[in-house]
Amino acid sequence: MKHFRFINESTGLIHPVAIKATSEQDARAFPVPTGHKLIEGEMDHLSQRIDTATGQIVEYQPPRPSQDHEWNSATKRWQLGADALRREQALNQIAALEATQPRAVREALLGRGSTDRLRDIDDQIVALREQLSR
Repeated sequence: MKHFRFINESTGLIHPVAIKATSEQDARAFPVPTGHKLIEGEMDHLSQRIDTATGQIVEYQPPRPSQDHEWNSATKRWQLGADALRREQALNQIAALEATQPRAVREALLGRGSTDRLRDIDDQIVALREQLSR
């Protein structure tokens, strides 16, 4: 099997769709996006492009998704920075803790549990929210 990609003829950007076919003729059976051409080869559309002047594969760094992202030169991908990642993890933990509250409330109201469990959940949420405000 051979690998084929669509390349934007004016920018050299590689289209995310990859085709595996036994021949270029078979690959041409796929519809070509407007402004693109089909070329043979394995390429990473997220970290490479084609130099339109030379036709060679060159390194490419796509635009930064947000100010919270940092470029990882090892993986050649944008990733959330440490602060943004900690914030995301804290928000996920808060959501998980809040999801446990309805049962604790129900048990406390029905007299099958104490409010200590609710207080513990709330204390954990307060601590995580304090991390977010730093």
